[in-house]
Amino acid sequence: MRKSYKTEAFVLKKRPLLKSDLFVSLFTEKLGLIKVFAPGIKKITSKRVSILETGNLIKTELSQKDNFFYLSEVSLVSGFTSIKDYRDKMNTYYVFLFVLAKILPEEAAEEKIFKLFKSFLVELSSQTGHSLPILTRYLNQVLKVLGYLEKDLTEYEITPFIEDLINEKLPDFNI
Repeated sequence: MRKSYKTEAFVLKKRPLLKSDLFVSLFTEKLGLIKVFAPGIKKITSKRVSILETGNLIKTELSQKDNFFYLSEVSLVSGFTSIKDYRDKMNTYYVFLFVLAKILPEEAAEEKIFKLFKSFLVELSSQTGHSLPILTRYLNQVLKVLGYLEKDLTEYEITPFIEDLINEKLPDFNI
């Protein structure tokens, strides 16, 4: 039996599949991090492919069958152009997305982290100086909520801590 869900989600990453399909990692408030199959999304006639850009906030209708999620409908809530227009903000945003995609447990509701993510975006959108302090503060909060930290790390300590946690070097997003 199919279950249907209507939810807001952040597009964390996407992976092309054969032909015109995509596999998309979404972070939702109620379902947490989920992997979604988006059939036919890359067809030339599809208007949905640009909506599924990494970092976008979308409204989506999903169906679930046999433990797999399928994309039914999607619309754009925000593309965060006030962030994507500035290289420093964009790099900060992509580092945050990358870390979330690596450390969030799959299919576990993380409402507090979802709200932190929205707060992070509001603050990052309106900031005028260097964005590293914002990134450090919010990464500390996420790591505490998930139980990885008890006390805050400095901006110099947090990168090696996360790299050790995910067993991978953080990419340098120079966009």
